[in-house]
Amino acid sequence: MLINILPNWILFNLSIYGMIIIGYLVERKFVSRISLFANSLALNSFFFQRRDILNIHPILPLYVDLGLIWGVIGIFKYYEYFHGHNYKPLPKWYYKIGWLYSSISVALLLLFLQMNFPA
Repeated sequence: MLINILPNWILFNLSIYGMIIIGYLVERKFVSRISLFANSLALNSFFFQRRDILNIHPILPLYVDLGLIWGVIGIFKYYEYFHGHNYKPLPKWYYKIGWLYSSISVALLLLFLQMNFPA
């Protein structure tokens, strides 16, 4: 496989680096509902596999859970926008809190955890 030419330090965090690139290129002005959903799934997937570090700080489980709730709200509102008849836009504060779950925010957290708490 062509990807095997990359060094291990890149390969082990390839998805995280991809999130940083996406965040830099796409999320300059706002974080979309789809990005919120995908990033919240990335967070939950990571911590499902690494439950051992979920409790390193008491706010971390709350951050992860809020991300999932925010992502699910976003994906439902996205669906409603295209398929619903009574669509009401999400308030501005939803998107302001959504910055906590931007691709760069989530990726930097995951990269920090990967580097400081190796599996």
